[in-house]
Amino acid sequence: MQLDSLLEQSKLPEGDRSKIQRALTFLGGYYRHLSSLLSSVPDSARERLATNPHPSLAIGQLEVWACGDGFIVLFRNGFDAELRVTLHYSLGQSIGQVYGTIHSYMSTFINPISKFQLSGHHVNLGERFLCPPGMLMKMIFENHPKSDVMIPLCSKVFLFGADYFDLAGSDEDARNAALQDFQAASFSLNLRSETRARDLLEEFRSLLQSELHKEVRDEHENALQLYLRDHPEILCPNFEEHRSKPSLGGERQPDFAFSVRDYGGVLRTLVEIESSRKKIFTTGDTFQFTHEFTQAKGQILEWDRLLSKDAAFFERRFGGLYKPRFLLVYGRDHELDHARRDMLRSEFAQTSNREFCTYDDLARRFERIVDNFGKFYSER
Repeated sequence: MQLDSLLEQSKLPEGDRSKIQRALTFLGGYYRHLSSLLSSVPDSARERLATNPHPSLAIGQLEVWACGDGFIVLFRNGFDAELRVTLHYSLGQSIGQVYGTIHSYMSTFINPISKFQLSGHHVNLGERFLCPPGMLMKMIFENHPKSDVMIPLCSKVFLFGADYFDLAGSDEDARNAALQDFQAASFSLNLRSETRARDLLEEFRSLLQSELHKEVRDEHENALQLYLRDHPEILCPNFEEHRSKPSLGGERQPDFAFSVRDYGGVLRTLVEIESSRKKIFTTGDTFQFTHEFTQAKGQILEWDRLLSKDAAFFERRFGGLYKPRFLLVYGRDHELDHARRDMLRSEFAQTSNREFCTYDDLARRFERIVDNFGKFYSER
């Protein structure tokens, strides 16, 4: 795509030309980075994405409106081999005014088989809508999952504030925006919908509450552990692949190995889940770890040493296993005061790739993920 050719006939003032040029450069970088992420995933992951295409990955032809207070960018569904941009000049109008005249792009749905078209609900921003000057806002449009297969002409819309490309808009910002949308597709694939994600959270919290009142039966196979094994997305919602009980050549195996796609390639996380009923600290004021906790912590340390010692061997067996992350899920919050929590932070702060969380920490982390998932990628 020749960016200059879109502006050379415009006869716009230099300030307007420069801002539009930066916007087009950002969009070109966003396209390039998202394309790179999609082309890097293995065939199995690509098939999973293809069977459930998420609107955040839409990047067909771009329709760009340069408005007086920013930019509107509509992404047609599909993924073209070459980025194509149609540029419209509406510098005398606001984003709200222009948006009100182009709503048919988002509100027209097509059945891919019969080609039947249907006009859906129209989202009206209103002429007085103000996009924060330094912000990029995203909107996702999708068909309701329980209705017939109907695909909107454009699933993804970006609204850029007038000052966004003065405050941000670098190639790194474009890369981060692409990675965020790629991970949103992974979240959607694994969590399926905001409704299902909140159901998982509610069930997990219910188990947390009931575990406080149960008698100790089996320390190694409690209901919380089994629930996490049935629903690994709580541990890693944006995984590309996960394995249960991967073999590292020792007597004990991690409960899970997750792989997550990033610009550095595949990142691996090995997870060990212990009983929620096990104590972290001994009783009294001695601030000593229990034997069971020390043993569990030592186990992930041993795995780290093993993988570092034979890095080339394990890299051939598990791509991306060089310098993996380790997560230990163990115990509950009720035995942790501020001093003990600080001691745990200090214990795990000594290394950058080993992390600890209680079951309550895990629930809070998943809740934050679900909240963010619902803000931008909820069911329509």
